[in-house]
Amino acid sequence: MPSWLIAMHESDINILNNILKKNSNNSIANTDLKSKANKHQKTILAIGCHPDDIEIGCGATLAKHKMNGDIVHGLILTGGGQHGNPLIRESEVRRAASIVGIKSLSFADLEDTYIFENLRATILAIEALVKQINPDIVYSHSEHDRHQDHLGAFLATRVACRRISQVLLYETPSILPSFTPQIFVNVEDTIEKKLDAIRVYASQSSSYYMECDLVEGLAKIRGYSQNVRFCEAFELLWIVLR
Repeated sequence: MPSWLIAMHESDINILNNILKKNSNNSIANTDLKSKANKHQKTILAIGCHPDDIEIGCGATLAKHKMNGDIVHGLILTGGGQHGNPLIRESEVRRAASIVGIKSLSFADLEDTYIFENLRATILAIEALVKQINPDIVYSHSEHDRHQDHLGAFLATRVACRRISQVLLYETPSILPSFTPQIFVNVEDTIEKKLDAIRVYASQSSSYYMECDLVEGLAKIRGYSQNVRFCEAFELLWIVLR
Protein backbone atom coordinates (compact mmCIF):
# COMPACT_ATOMS: atom_id res chain seq x y z
CA MET A 1 0.00 0.00 0.00
CA PRO A 2 1.42 3.44 -0.87
CA SER A 3 2.84 5.35 2.10
CA TRP A 4 0.44 8.24 1.55
CA LEU A 5 -2.49 5.97 2.53
CA ILE A 6 -1.25 5.75 6.13
CA ALA A 7 -3.50 7.25 8.83
CA MET A 8 -6.60 7.49 6.63
CA HIS A 9 -10.00 6.28 7.76
CA GLU A 10 -10.90 2.76 6.66
CA SER A 11 -13.70 4.08 4.43
CA ASP A 12 -11.26 6.44 2.73
CA ILE A 13 -8.79 3.61 2.12
CA ASN A 14 -11.56 1.51 0.59
CA ILE A 15 -12.38 4.32 -1.84
CA LEU A 16 -8.77 4.74 -2.88
CA ASN A 17 -8.13 1.01 -3.16
CA ASN A 18 -11.16 0.77 -5.42
CA ILE A 19 -9.74 3.44 -7.72
CA LEU A 20 -6.33 1.77 -7.78
CA LYS A 21 -7.94 -1.59 -8.53
CA LYS A 22 -9.99 -0.17 -11.40
CA ASN A 23 -6.80 1.31 -12.80
CA SER A 24 -4.85 -1.94 -12.57
CA ASN A 25 -5.83 -3.07 -16.05
CA ASN A 26 -5.23 0.18 -17.87
CA SER A 27 -2.17 2.09 -18.92
CA ILE A 28 -1.74 4.01 -15.67
CA ALA A 29 -0.45 1.09 -13.65
CA ASN A 30 2.39 0.00 -15.91
CA THR A 31 3.46 3.15 -17.68
CA ASP A 32 5.91 5.84 -16.66
CA LEU A 33 3.68 8.73 -17.63
CA LYS A 34 6.45 11.26 -17.29
CA SER A 35 8.69 9.42 -19.76
CA LYS A 36 7.15 11.47 -22.53
CA ALA A 37 7.98 11.29 -26.18
CA ASN A 38 8.93 14.96 -26.19
CA LYS A 39 9.06 17.85 -23.80
CA HIS A 40 5.97 19.42 -25.34
CA GLN A 41 3.70 16.45 -24.61
CA LYS A 42 1.31 17.15 -21.73
CA THR A 43 -0.61 14.94 -19.33
CA ILE A 44 -4.27 15.89 -19.10
CA LEU A 45 -6.90 14.97 -16.49
CA ALA A 46 -10.62 15.52 -17.06
CA ILE A 47 -12.95 15.13 -14.07
CA GLY A 48 -16.68 14.51 -14.40
CA CYS A 49 -19.33 13.78 -11.81
CA HIS A 50 -21.34 11.52 -14.09
CA PRO A 51 -20.86 9.53 -17.28
CA ASP A 52 -21.32 12.07 -20.14
CA ASP A 53 -20.22 15.20 -18.20
CA ILE A 54 -16.70 15.17 -19.63
CA GLU A 55 -17.84 14.68 -23.23
CA ILE A 56 -20.45 17.43 -22.90
CA GLY A 57 -18.10 19.90 -21.23
CA CYS A 58 -14.75 19.37 -22.93
CA GLY A 59 -14.95 16.39 -25.28
CA ALA A 60 -13.74 18.25 -28.36
CA THR A 61 -10.90 19.87 -26.41
CA LEU A 62 -9.76 16.48 -25.14
CA ALA A 63 -9.84 15.16 -28.70
CA LYS A 64 -7.65 18.09 -29.69
CA HIS A 65 -5.19 17.25 -26.91
CA LYS A 66 -5.07 13.70 -28.24
CA MET A 67 -4.57 14.96 -31.78
CA ASN A 68 -1.65 17.08 -30.54
CA GLY A 69 0.03 14.07 -28.92
CA ASP A 70 -0.94 14.69 -25.29
CA ILE A 71 -1.86 11.91 -22.85
CA VAL A 72 -5.47 12.22 -21.70
CA HIS A 73 -6.99 10.60 -18.59
CA GLY A 74 -10.51 10.74 -17.20
CA LEU A 75 -12.02 10.37 -13.73
CA ILE A 76 -15.74 9.67 -13.28
CA LEU A 77 -16.85 10.34 -9.72
CA THR A 78 -20.23 8.54 -9.69
CA GLY A 79 -21.99 5.87 -11.72
CA GLY A 80 -24.89 8.19 -12.53
CA GLY A 81 -27.37 5.79 -10.97
CA GLN A 82 -30.05 8.45 -10.54
CA HIS A 83 -30.49 8.55 -14.31
CA GLY A 84 -29.97 5.01 -15.50
CA ASN A 85 -28.33 1.67 -14.88
CA PRO A 86 -24.74 2.31 -13.69
CA LEU A 87 -23.44 -0.73 -15.59
CA ILE A 88 -24.94 0.50 -18.84
CA ARG A 89 -23.67 4.00 -18.18
CA GLU A 90 -20.16 2.72 -17.48
CA SER A 91 -20.17 0.82 -20.76
CA GLU A 92 -21.31 3.95 -22.59
CA VAL A 93 -18.72 6.23 -21.01
CA ARG A 94 -15.92 3.81 -21.83
CA ARG A 95 -16.90 3.82 -25.50
CA ALA A 96 -17.41 7.58 -25.57
CA ALA A 97 -14.08 8.20 -23.83
CA SER A 98 -12.23 6.17 -26.44
CA ILE A 99 -13.78 8.30 -29.19
CA VAL A 100 -12.45 11.57 -27.74
CA GLY A 101 -9.03 10.06 -27.07
CA ILE A 102 -9.04 9.34 -23.34
CA LYS A 103 -6.23 6.85 -22.76
CA SER A 104 -7.37 5.64 -19.32
CA LEU A 105 -10.64 6.03 -17.45
CA SER A 106 -10.94 5.75 -13.66
CA PHE A 107 -14.06 5.42 -11.51
CA ALA A 108 -14.43 6.65 -7.92
CA ASP A 109 -17.83 4.93 -7.43
CA LEU A 110 -19.16 7.66 -5.15
CA GLU A 111 -22.92 7.99 -4.66
CA ASP A 112 -24.78 9.94 -7.31
CA THR A 113 -26.20 13.29 -6.05
CA TYR A 114 -24.17 13.03 -2.82
CA ILE A 115 -20.82 14.47 -3.93
CA PHE A 116 -21.39 17.63 -1.90
CA GLU A 117 -22.11 15.60 1.25
CA ASN A 118 -19.09 13.34 0.60
CA LEU A 119 -16.62 16.13 -0.07
CA ARG A 120 -13.74 14.53 1.85
CA ALA A 121 -14.05 11.27 -0.08
CA THR A 122 -14.26 13.21 -3.35
CA ILE A 123 -11.08 15.13 -2.55
CA LEU A 124 -9.28 11.90 -1.72
CA ALA A 125 -10.47 10.24 -4.92
CA ILE A 126 -9.14 13.09 -7.05
CA GLU A 127 -5.90 13.32 -5.07
CA ALA A 128 -5.27 9.59 -5.55
CA LEU A 129 -5.32 9.91 -9.33
CA VAL A 130 -3.42 13.20 -9.33
CA LYS A 131 -0.61 11.51 -7.40
CA GLN A 132 -0.50 8.74 -9.99
CA ILE A 133 -0.45 10.77 -13.18
CA ASN A 134 0.79 14.25 -12.13
CA PRO A 135 -1.27 16.13 -14.74
CA ASP A 136 -0.15 19.36 -16.38
CA ILE A 137 -3.73 20.50 -16.99
CA VAL A 138 -6.98 19.59 -15.20
CA TYR A 139 -10.50 20.12 -16.56
CA SER A 140 -13.38 20.03 -14.07
CA HIS A 141 -16.78 21.45 -13.20
CA SER A 142 -17.40 25.14 -12.60
CA GLU A 143 -18.57 26.65 -9.34
CA HIS A 144 -21.22 28.46 -11.38
CA ASP A 145 -23.40 25.38 -11.71
CA ARG A 146 -26.75 24.66 -10.07
CA HIS A 147 -26.23 20.88 -9.86
CA GLN A 148 -25.10 19.97 -6.34
CA ASP A 149 -22.72 17.27 -7.57
CA HIS A 150 -21.06 19.65 -10.00
CA LEU A 151 -20.56 22.27 -7.30
CA GLY A 152 -19.13 19.62 -4.99
CA ALA A 153 -16.73 18.46 -7.70
CA PHE A 154 -15.54 22.03 -8.17
CA LEU A 155 -14.82 22.42 -4.45
CA ALA A 156 -13.01 19.07 -4.34
CA THR A 157 -10.98 19.92 -7.45
CA ARG A 158 -9.91 23.25 -5.99
CA VAL A 159 -8.39 21.44 -3.01
CA ALA A 160 -7.12 18.23 -4.62
CA CYS A 161 -5.49 20.04 -7.57
CA ARG A 162 -3.94 22.86 -5.58
CA ARG A 163 -0.45 21.96 -6.84
CA ILE A 164 -1.46 21.62 -10.50
CA SER A 165 -0.28 24.47 -12.70
CA GLN A 166 -3.41 24.87 -14.81
CA VAL A 167 -7.05 24.20 -13.93
CA LEU A 168 -9.88 24.97 -16.35
CA LEU A 169 -13.60 24.73 -15.64
CA TYR A 170 -16.10 23.64 -18.27
CA GLU A 171 -19.79 24.33 -18.80
CA THR A 172 -22.66 21.84 -18.60
CA PRO A 173 -26.41 22.11 -19.27
CA SER A 174 -26.90 23.09 -15.60
CA ILE A 175 -24.52 26.05 -15.81
CA LEU A 176 -25.60 29.34 -14.24
CA PRO A 177 -25.72 32.71 -16.06
CA SER A 178 -22.75 33.76 -13.92
CA PHE A 179 -20.48 31.35 -15.84
CA THR A 180 -17.93 33.69 -17.41
CA PRO A 181 -15.44 32.00 -19.74
CA GLN A 182 -12.05 33.53 -20.38
CA ILE A 183 -10.55 30.65 -22.37
CA PHE A 184 -11.87 29.54 -25.76
CA VAL A 185 -10.53 26.50 -27.59
CA ASN A 186 -10.97 26.30 -31.35
CA VAL A 187 -12.42 22.83 -31.92
CA GLU A 188 -13.23 23.03 -35.62
CA ASP A 189 -11.15 19.91 -36.26
CA THR A 190 -12.59 17.83 -33.41
CA ILE A 191 -16.23 18.84 -32.95
CA GLU A 192 -17.35 15.71 -34.83
CA LYS A 193 -15.48 13.54 -32.32
CA LYS A 194 -17.47 15.19 -29.54
CA LEU A 195 -20.77 14.66 -31.34
CA ASP A 196 -19.92 11.02 -32.04
CA ALA A 197 -19.20 10.54 -28.33
CA ILE A 198 -22.52 12.13 -27.37
CA ARG A 199 -24.35 9.74 -29.70
CA VAL A 200 -23.00 6.77 -27.74
CA TYR A 201 -25.22 7.62 -24.76
CA ALA A 202 -28.38 5.82 -25.88
CA SER A 203 -29.54 5.49 -22.27
CA GLN A 204 -29.67 9.30 -22.01
CA SER A 205 -31.23 10.01 -25.40
CA SER A 206 -34.48 11.24 -23.83
CA SER A 207 -32.63 14.13 -22.16
CA TYR A 208 -32.95 17.26 -24.29
CA TYR A 209 -29.41 18.38 -23.54
CA MET A 210 -28.02 15.25 -25.25
CA GLU A 211 -29.38 16.36 -28.61
CA CYS A 212 -26.45 16.85 -30.94
CA ASP A 213 -28.07 19.91 -32.53
CA LEU A 214 -27.99 21.68 -29.17
CA VAL A 215 -24.44 20.58 -28.38
CA GLU A 216 -23.25 21.73 -31.78
CA GLY A 217 -25.26 24.94 -31.48
CA LEU A 218 -23.53 25.94 -28.26
CA ALA A 219 -20.14 25.29 -29.86
CA LYS A 220 -21.19 27.53 -32.74
CA ILE A 221 -22.21 30.32 -30.37
CA ARG A 222 -18.91 30.07 -28.49
CA GLY A 223 -17.06 30.00 -31.80
CA TYR A 224 -19.01 32.96 -33.19
CA SER A 225 -17.78 35.10 -30.30
CA GLN A 226 -14.18 34.29 -31.29
CA ASN A 227 -14.52 34.46 -35.09
CA VAL A 228 -14.18 30.72 -35.64
CA ARG A 229 -16.74 28.03 -36.45
CA PHE A 230 -16.68 26.06 -33.19
CA CYS A 231 -15.27 26.61 -29.72
CA GLU A 232 -15.48 25.12 -26.26
CA ALA A 233 -15.42 27.69 -23.47
CA PHE A 234 -13.78 27.52 -20.05
CA GLU A 235 -13.37 29.54 -16.92
CA LEU A 236 -9.77 29.75 -15.74
CA LEU A 237 -9.47 28.76 -12.08
CA TRP A 238 -5.74 29.48 -12.16
CA ILE A 239 -2.62 29.13 -14.23
CA VAL A 240 0.99 29.11 -13.05
CA LEU A 241 3.47 30.21 -15.71
CA ARG A 242 6.83 28.46 -15.40
